[in-house]
Amino acid sequence: MELGEWRKALAEVGSLRGWEAEKFAYGKKEALVELVVARVVSLLKTTFKLPTELVGIDDHVKYIMSSIDPKYNDTRIIEIRGVCGSGKTTLAKVLWNNLSGDFEHLSFVRNIREVSLRMGIESPHTLSNVDEGINIIKSQFTSKKVLIILDDMDDDIHLNALVGDGSWLKVGSIIIITTRNVSILDKANADPKHELNELTRYQALTLFSRHLFGKDSPPEADEYISMDAVSNVKRIPLILELIGSSFRQKRKEVWKDTFKKLKDDVCNKNMQELLDITYETLDYEQQQIFLDIACFFIESSKQYPTYMWDTCGFYQRRGLKY
Repeated sequence: MELGEWRKALAEVGSLRGWEAEKFAYGKKEALVELVVARVVSLLKTTFKLPTELVGIDDHVKYIMSSIDPKYNDTRIIEIRGVCGSGKTTLAKVLWNNLSGDFEHLSFVRNIREVSLRMGIESPHTLSNVDEGINIIKSQFTSKKVLIILDDMDDDIHLNALVGDGSWLKVGSIIIITTRNVSILDKANADPKHELNELTRYQALTLFSRHLFGKDSPPEADEYISMDAVSNVKRIPLILELIGSSFRQKRKEVWKDTFKKLKDDVCNKNMQELLDITYETLDYEQQQIFLDIACFFIESSKQYPTYMWDTCGFYQRRGLKY
């Protein structure tokens, strides 16, 4: 049995495609080494694990990818705009997964708006002014083809510091900017400028159903109440995801009361109010877990807070989606 497995493994290795060193001229074998290293690095690069419930994003990806030269013969700044929760960051991650294998130099700068409010734009260098920071950024990337994603940018100063007019980028580079602030990107020479609008009613119902029922459409008995819910909230992914997932373990009486609350005052609801309603549907323990994560454990290992929640008697496996 062991010998048979070795033979099978060797047969698989022998069938793999590779590069023939003999095809490289004498003295240029280093070109083969560089080719192999570049290929290995591209395979090891981080890709984002995306939710399986995504709806309506394929058309956005197809549109943006169609604007990019497959041979990367030009430099491109791509703008993705939309309201909070519309899926800008998710779309940027899908594009990253599609493109990152073709670039040696990569950077995904997350939550620029939020981070800059708390601590400014982080830099490993001691800077005396913005111009000095701009010069450092340019010096590090001027001769390199790069893929850079700037997530949630909302300030002219940040745009100028991190992008400028883009003329310093090497040909073939791509910068993708996500933002809620439409006005700042008129100065970035972005093309394409892609806006994420609300989902269609059918897409909204599909996304809502995937999070609540685990399938593309509601059961026949729940079709009316599901359609009613989707019709009375903003059809943006974050809201539909939160409402659908928060009701998964709730009684239908809770659904009806909350949907009625949404319907009675839907014209006056903004994003914060809608999020408040979904928070109110959580039980006490789930609320405490949510607040701990939001206030203290952003991007932390889940190992540390789980010890604390266990000590507090919170059933964190019921409160978290692993």
